[in-house]
Amino acid sequence: MMDFKKFYFSPEGRVNRQQWWLRLTLPVLVITMILGMIDATTGRFDPETGLGLFSGIFSLIVLIPSIIVYIKRFHDRDKSAGGC
Repeated sequence: MMDFKKFYFSPEGRVNRQQWWLRLTLPVLVITMILGMIDATTGRFDPETGLGLFSGIFSLIVLIPSIIVYIKRFHDRDKSAGGC
């Protein structure tokens, strides 16, 4: 089992489907939904962009770790993350 720093901040290794769902996709989805509700109740949600202040900041914070986890997911599927 990978530790937190290695999972989110190191492109080395592999990520299986279960880790991808349980450690990236579901937590990001739940947190984004909660922050979207907070944005809506505080009046900071912009319907044109589909983001609010808090959910937008969270999206920026999670961008790089998500890319790194996707690189490892490609490794797990025996694909290159660097080329076509």
